[in-house]
Amino acid sequence: MQHDSPPCWTIDYSNQPVMPLVIDGFIEVVNKSGDLEYTGGNEVRAYLLHAHGNYSTASRASQSQSCRWLLQQLLQVLHPIDSGNWAVNYSNQGAPLLQYQGRPSRYHLSFSHSGQHFALALGQGIPLAVDIERCGSGRNFAALGSYLGWNPDDTTEDSFLARWTLWEACAKVSSKSILSQSIEGFDQLSSQMQLQQLIQVESWYALQLKVLDHAFVSFVMHQSESPALTCQRYDLPSRFSASGIESSQCAELA
Repeated sequence: MQHDSPPCWTIDYSNQPVMPLVIDGFIEVVNKSGDLEYTGGNEVRAYLLHAHGNYSTASRASQSQSCRWLLQQLLQVLHPIDSGNWAVNYSNQGAPLLQYQGRPSRYHLSFSHSGQHFALALGQGIPLAVDIERCGSGRNFAALGSYLGWNPDDTTEDSFLARWTLWEACAKVSSKSILSQSIEGFDQLSSQMQLQQLIQVESWYALQLKVLDHAFVSFVMHQSESPALTCQRYDLPSRFSASGIESSQCAELA
């Protein structure tokens, strides 16, 4: 189905989010033997950034602006001298496409927001997607689970949101509707998921987090070559510094 896509926007490092954002986590996924420089071959390097704002309600416009700010911060770290060369366009299906100097870039890009919670995934060498859902939304989990044919045991909020964010992230990677009766990768991953564990099932990878007990995040990657990946979580200050990410400590996630 074709959607009306949002307009293209150019990365402007002077932009600020409508409300201050607190960075909750920064995670990097790489080949276990990967080099720092992109070679165009089998190297995989992906990033997951999630944050929350200090406000109780937010318009979709302010949510989108906050996601843009997260992308701007990450690109400023990865490409500090290329500030004027990046832009985001959208496919006919509404998926964000990161461009460099007016041409498609090597990066795969995915945004998600729910209430005051935000997530961004950016990676090279592997298609990826992220979904975040806040707790306490008041959704009818039983009805949604029944429509999708899920186990009745998945009607508690935590169990439903864990499955739902994984479902939606798999749908984004596969370019499928979230109302599809089946989505590639979901069945393989859902039976193996554990919070804060990087899971690999065949050519599918997933990492699932619960953020501050207020939101669930699912980060999904799909690569037919099935490289061996490692995942590191960095402890960050509450904001990005002017010079980028200052990580005081990192911990490897299994």
